Amino acid sequence: MNRPEYLARFGPRHNIGVLQGAPSNGLCSVDLDADEWVDPFLTANPKLASTLRTRRSRGCNFWFRVLGECPPLTKLHHTTRTGTEGKPLDVGEFRSTGGQTVIAGKAEGVPYRIEVAAKPVEIGFGEIVWPDFIADPPKIGGNGALPVVATEGGKLDLGKLANVVHLDGGSTRAACPACRAAGGDHSGDHLLIEPSGRFGCAKYPSDPEHRKEIWKLAGARASDTESELEFARRLATVLPPIKTVGNTWHIYRNGVWQPFNSDILKPEALTILPESIRTIRRATTLLAHVEAARQTAPETFRGFHEFDGADAVLINARNGLVRVAPEKFELLPHSPGHCFTRQTVARFMPDATAPLFERVLGEVLPDPEDRNLFQICLGNFLFPDCRHEVALCCYGEAGRGKSTIADPVTAALGMDLVCRLSMSQVCDPRSYYLPKLKFAAVNLGTELTTTDIAESGNFKTLVSGEPIEARPIYGAPFVMQSACKLWFLANSLPRFKHGTEAELRRTRFLRFDYQPPVKDVTLKARLAAEIDGVFAFMVRGLQRLLTCIEIPIGGRESRAVHDRFRVSNDPVGAFVQYRCILARDAREPKEQLRNAFAEFSKRYELPAVCGEWFFRVLFERFSSLSETQPRIDGERVRYVRGIALRSSLTTDNTE
Repeated sequence: MNRPEYLARFGPRHNIGVLQGAPSNGLCSVDLDADEWVDPFLTANPKLASTLRTRRSRGCNFWFRVLGECPPLTKLHHTTRTGTEGKPLDVGEFRSTGGQTVIAGKAEGVPYRIEVAAKPVEIGFGEIVWPDFIADPPKIGGNGALPVVATEGGKLDLGKLANVVHLDGGSTRAACPACRAAGGDHSGDHLLIEPSGRFGCAKYPSDPEHRKEIWKLAGARASDTESELEFARRLATVLPPIKTVGNTWHIYRNGVWQPFNSDILKPEALTILPESIRTIRRATTLLAHVEAARQTAPETFRGFHEFDGADAVLINARNGLVRVAPEKFELLPHSPGHCFTRQTVARFMPDATAPLFERVLGEVLPDPEDRNLFQICLGNFLFPDCRHEVALCCYGEAGRGKSTIADPVTAALGMDLVCRLSMSQVCDPRSYYLPKLKFAAVNLGTELTTTDIAESGNFKTLVSGEPIEARPIYGAPFVMQSACKLWFLANSLPRFKHGTEAELRRTRFLRFDYQPPVKDVTLKARLAAEIDGVFAFMVRGLQRLLTCIEIPIGGRESRAVHDRFRVSNDPVGAFVQYRCILARDAREPKEQLRNAFAEFSKRYELPAVCGEWFFRVLFERFSSLSETQPRIDGERVRYVRGIALRSSLTTDNTE
């Protein structure tokens, strides 16, 4: 590989292929031709979720090293579907001896890329589970995939076997004693024993007499005194990764812990029991033992992200764990130890781009400061806590691109990470809707009510990430702490009945004011095709956020909306800030304050009702003020002590 004349033969148009099977010491792969086959295959083979995985335009290749004997190159066909010529539909291939797979380069302009960068796992061929949609799984020795047989609760005695090799996952490969007795199995690896005790011979998989001979030579039947606990422990060794919380079971599949019904494990529990005591009641009891042994605290589980050290964030994406630090990011294999219960729909592809998304973003938000604020807020959706205390409000008339730019973001995150509660539902003091936010990344409210929102306590608590009491409609109240961020698409600004500076400080506004000359009905569908690039855009926003002290306000138009909200949400506070000064020795006639506030309300188009409670709110908000009635020219005049109106010149310069 170091000779110049040899290397000169390779150019940029050459690909790198790997000979598989025997030439590569058992390095094989399963090539699936379509994305729809990937998840079912991983569900059947969770161990392969952490192995090397490559992809070009569709489907993928799972790479692994087979320990012992394995079949040659085999075509895989669908059980029921047919292709264009009426023949069984090609699903993919088992790539082994006689085949090769391209791992680097391009085909038809599309590059081969690594989806999961990991070492190929080592696995016995008999450990591979072929999903039901595959009609013709690969066969060892031409006699079919290796079967396994129940052993009446007993196990083979490994001490009576030769060439015993313990495989990853708990299975065992050994020489078949029946073949050896007949002068065969010179390779010494015909026999496969699963952790449950079931076994089979690769040479004679369908011969019951051969299995009886194996049992006769090496069997060790379970004793009558074997306890339920011992059977339960044996069951636990053959189950996938499981955690339980009370009577709720969680199984680890494809990078996430998912709730599931434990009844689907009863067939597995029945096979553990000897036939003489095999009953549903005993199988249920074994599962109860497993449930008790796998109990986990509810707080063990988390959503889709967590901190990894002081300055890095770990995000559970569809194709692995993304570790994001200020200066770099990397893709790691999924791992059950992180206890994630959600993941993004989008894959993390470091070089992925979203040119159409960024072009449309530039049209609807022409100010670079606004685009910077938007990207940082998207990064905030991926941040594991709420220390920045910011909700995002995209404000503008209908048809201005708010939902057009929001849809690919929510598609990249996926339905499991996006809630859609309105502002009134978020602020509902009964808190019935809040449990939906526990593990969500963002709540996207698509409208804001034009009536006053009576309570803003929930809004402020959620934006700050503080503990809050939530109550399912048919459940008991509980205290939760969520990192869910709030995002609203609004035609009008929110109005809190008792608004203060607190809502203003916790909200960022983006003004959408661009109306396309012609409506493009295909635009949203084309944007949806860029979700991997949109997710990469969000990750870069998270990198910016990791170096921010505070999330910025935005450009000129967005700052104007921010100032407008300051007045509409807290008219009295804005009036005092813009038109008054507070001083212990100051005083102002009450009537002049009322008239000044009326003029202020007219200028900012505030509803007339604001004047009705002006003084009540003024005295509640500014407790240092007090009412006094000095005698002037023989008459008592009502004054407010501690406040005075600014001069017209000062007022004009202040607002």
